Amino acid sequence: MRTIPKPCGQRGVTLLEVVILVLLFAIGVTFLLPALTPRRNKTSAARIKCASNLKQIALGYRVFANDNDDKFPFLVTNSLAYGNVTQAWLHFQAMSNECGSAKILICPADRERLNDITADFLTGPTATALSLASKSNRAVSFTASLDGDEKLPNVILSSDRHLLTTITTSTAASSSPAPT
Repeated sequence: MRTIPKPCGQRGVTLLEVVILVLLFAIGVTFLLPALTPRRNKTSAARIKCASNLKQIALGYRVFANDNDDKFPFLVTNSLAYGNVTQAWLHFQAMSNECGSAKILICPADRERLNDITADFLTGPTATALSLASKSNRAVSFTASLDGDEKLPNVILSSDRHLLTTITTSTAASSSPAPT
């Protein structure tokens, strides 16, 4: 068998050339990868923050119930929220020690309430312009249920107020009498 001799000027690829090609490829991928991955938009980030706030409120309810014979604020007679059906902020004010910050009461997606963010739960003469007591329901994006009980675990204790608007509208539309 006969072999063909290589011309003098032809040689193989050096290690340095391979390393340079790999680096160029890696740099190209790092610039292209962010453009190809889907980005989270602001609304999904707001929804995640809203869900986190609701979880904090649920934990506040849980801790409050543990300290008050398994009763929620609206069932404790010496609570601010006892018997109050229209002022949701009183339910959260009653749980102020358990909730930590009043800032969790605003959903970031609730554009109507963003100007009324509160910073604290102070009441009485110590209340400031940024306290929940001074802004009442304007500073709350969440509802407070009056049906919650430890024996009824499927009852909603708190929800985003927009959820109720959606449910009420769809329920009213579906429960309208059929034409005769």
